[in-house]
Amino acid sequence: MHANPSIIFDNSTLTNYKQWCWGVLGGGSYTTPGTYAISSFIQNAGFVQTNDSGQVNWNTITATITASQASGSTATFTYSSLSGGNGALRVGMIVNTITGLTGNPGLNQASGPLAGFGSVITAVTGTTFSIPYSGSTLTSQPESGTLNIAALSLNPTSTDVLVPNNSTYNGVGSAAYTTTYRGYWSGVTTYAIGDVVSYNAGTSVNTYVSLINSNTNNAPPNSSSNADWKVYNYEVWGFGNGDGLQGSSPWYFKLEYGNIGTNCPAIGFTIGTATTGTGALTTSGNNSYREIVGYSSATANSSNAYECDFYADSSNNDKFAVIMWRTGSSSQNMFLGFERSKSNTGAETGLYVTYLKGQNPNAAWTQCSVQATGTPWSSSQRSTSYAISLNAAVSLSTGQFGTNIATWPVFPYLGYVGNPLTIVQGMHTTDAIEGQTYSTTVYGGSHTYLITKVANWATYFANGSGTAFAMRYE
Repeated sequence: MHANPSIIFDNSTLTNYKQWCWGVLGGGSYTTPGTYAISSFIQNAGFVQTNDSGQVNWNTITATITASQASGSTATFTYSSLSGGNGALRVGMIVNTITGLTGNPGLNQASGPLAGFGSVITAVTGTTFSIPYSGSTLTSQPESGTLNIAALSLNPTSTDVLVPNNSTYNGVGSAAYTTTYRGYWSGVTTYAIGDVVSYNAGTSVNTYVSLINSNTNNAPPNSSSNADWKVYNYEVWGFGNGDGLQGSSPWYFKLEYGNIGTNCPAIGFTIGTATTGTGALTTSGNNSYREIVGYSSATANSSNAYECDFYADSSNNDKFAVIMWRTGSSSQNMFLGFERSKSNTGAETGLYVTYLKGQNPNAAWTQCSVQATGTPWSSSQRSTSYAISLNAAVSLSTGQFGTNIATWPVFPYLGYVGNPLTIVQGMHTTDAIEGQTYSTTVYGGSHTYLITKVANWATYFANGSGTAFAMRYE
């Protein structure tokens, strides 16, 4: 599966932010929008969103509540006529309002949770959903109420950048920056840096991350940030149902959607073998370094849309690659991709997953292979500035011989050389034409690749500046 939408490189408005994160509805549907972007493409490629709580909701979901009841610590609702969103309710979604209940009016939720009333969906079974409850037993009553799970109403703007790794943030070291969803904000709870909460400061529930330790009785703002909180939007996905190894060798990845400079988009990326259920990958499993994909010296542009190129294996649901804003300036475009380990015949294995990140400035490549079991990942396994290191790719004046042109595979480095990836290749820049596709045989099968060499990170794909980069595109 592949797509090449044109998308604005800008975070100054909610519309522009949502355009590169989720897409544009256009003449499409909430499940398949008219213009793909990161989230909608991943969903349509067959990856499965987890039930981790606190994840961003890009589009408002509504449903008619036809019955309600409560017992013990759970309130349960029967619903119909679901519309909006991605077409389904999911555990972990944040309820904005429940209104119009007359059979059990005490279960109405006008704005944020009432006393003893939770706002995160804890179970979905058929046409019922449940949320936490504290109170007396309420028998099942017919209803004609409305459920509203609102879309985000705030986006990170200006210089509200993603919190960096390995730095001091607001006076506190964040060498191992992690986040934990803590539920709906409470004035009596003390929050630490990285704690994530939901809060309705206006007309919609948004998600915020704490910027300070000892954060007590400081309500999140009805704006992108203040001294204590800032808007924080993320998703957690698992490899899809077509991946025959997901049961025995599961993999999950987290995406954070934010800024890296003034209104300049950036992606936070982590991949690993398990999730916490509260919006992060578990430290008990093997997981990668938290990568920030984006260039801090880029310049936002709210006027022009640039081509973004997506690829995913929609059959196996275990590999993904994207060149964002390929036709923009070299400071704007970037690459992110990952796939499972391979046998010598090209079959997927459960040993490890390799990811690649490419961005400006020059030589800003990262290759990392995260092992499924055994020694947990450490920073020493995070590779050097180049994705491949074959001198022939830059020492020759061309890779052409007769009517053939050589392309170079990318080998994972794990203390040994793994079997090559299929999502990317390299070639000599003389032989490359920007935006052109070509087909070549990999592991005995024909595959199509898209070439780029405009950005500095593309020309530094090998250990020098004479290469071009090609991404699988079929």
